[in-house]
Amino acid sequence: MGWMAIIHPSHQLLNYPDYPFKMMNNSSYKYAGLPLTPLMAQELILELFTGQTLHKQEMADIVEATHAERGGNPPRSKQNPITRALTLLKELGHAENVMIGVWKIGPDDANKIGS
Repeated sequence: MGWMAIIHPSHQLLNYPDYPFKMMNNSSYKYAGLPLTPLMAQELILELFTGQTLHKQEMADIVEATHAERGGNPPRSKQNPITRALTLLKELGHAENVMIGVWKIGPDDANKIGS
C-alpha cells in the first residue's frame, strides 16, 4: 500500500479544490458545536481513512480539521482524542499499529462505530 500525500495544515488544506475528503454542510453535522471526543474521532477516522496506512499525526491533523470544518469545536481533554480513538479501534479490530506512529485503518464498516 502506498503512502497518502498529506498537505500540511498551514497550507489551508480545506481550501484546496482537490481536497480528497467528503465535507458536509455544517448544519447537518451531528457533532456541530461539540468538542472533539474519541468516539467522534473514531467515526471520522473510519470515514476518512478506511483502507489506508498513514502516520498518526497526519491523521490527527485531518480529523481535527474535518471536525472543525463541519462545525465542531477543538477537544477539551488534555489527552489526545485521536490516540484514544486509535486504541479503541485497535481493540475492536478496526485498526492496526504497523510500526511506531503508523496506523493501518481496516476496511470495516464505519457505521458500526457510534451507531
